[in-house]
Amino acid sequence: MIRIGLCGFGGLGHVHADSLCRFEDVRIVAVCDKAPDRLTGKEVATNLPGHEAHFDIRTAATYTDLRAMLRRERPDVIVSALPTDIHADYAVLAMKAGCHVFSEKPMALTVAQCDRMLRARDRYKRELAIGQCLRFWPEYEALAEAVRTGVHGRLRSLSMERIGGYCNWSADNWFNDAGRSGGAILDLHLHDVDWALHALGRPASVYAAGRVGQTGGIDDVTAVWEYSDNGPVVTLRGSWLHAQFTMNFRALFERAVLEYGIAPEPALRKLDPAGAPAERIPVETGSAYVRELRYFLDCVAGKHANTRAAAESTRDSVAMVYTEHRAIKTGRVVRL
Repeated sequence: MIRIGLCGFGGLGHVHADSLCRFEDVRIVAVCDKAPDRLTGKEVATNLPGHEAHFDIRTAATYTDLRAMLRRERPDVIVSALPTDIHADYAVLAMKAGCHVFSEKPMALTVAQCDRMLRARDRYKRELAIGQCLRFWPEYEALAEAVRTGVHGRLRSLSMERIGGYCNWSADNWFNDAGRSGGAILDLHLHDVDWALHALGRPASVYAAGRVGQTGGIDDVTAVWEYSDNGPVVTLRGSWLHAQFTMNFRALFERAVLEYGIAPEPALRKLDPAGAPAERIPVETGSAYVRELRYFLDCVAGKHANTRAAAESTRDSVAMVYTEHRAIKTGRVVRL
């Protein structure tokens, strides 16, 4: 039985609790949140449908201080859903106490903080993974497999979009403070940056344009990545200036087009350039949030090495966001 300490019981804390309750080899022994009123059975808002509250918090010990929870409960794993600006501090504290750590994305607010987490992982010999859920999202997995195998020929062009409105459910409104969340470019746009870097590798050059929003950071961004050796052109669009959340991609291969969007219904479709009717592509079922946690817990159990969500790669994704920041600030193409 893997003993879990859950740190941060807001929207994603509830999602992770719901996911963990599906595993027979896991027990949530404790929940920590600085706000005592959150440590109750009431519902917490989230923008992630399909994760009903299966977890009964009355079955776990509750704490408002992580140090006390670590000392008294001695969990094997900490699952952290804290604000971005304290990801590094609490992950290091947990690894020093002997815990493996699964921490929400972004890995941290700065690259230096990411590096600090990596040093702690190596020093204390713990597993560390970051919740970059698109790596486990079935439609995005299918796209990555199509790129890897070349089943539709080379990828020529890819556009990815993730847009929505400002968050109104976070404690202390921290999402809407770029000093804590990094703004939409780090909190929202990072999803597509991470997937592209993970599946396609490092581009040859990056250009980006962006707008400062109400967080005080870049809340609207369009980035163009170019790959050498006749590789694809990738356009990544992210914004908190929209009214409703949506995410989608369109991948243009030599012999087919793959499209995905969550509206009007989530589906991956293949379009034939010759004009044949669109074909719906079957994908794996199951929540990416469940699948990413299962993968990490199997790493902790020694069933396999962490090759799909290595913390070094998520550190590189944060660094790539700051490369886009540089392109926005200078108005110039950044050569990599």
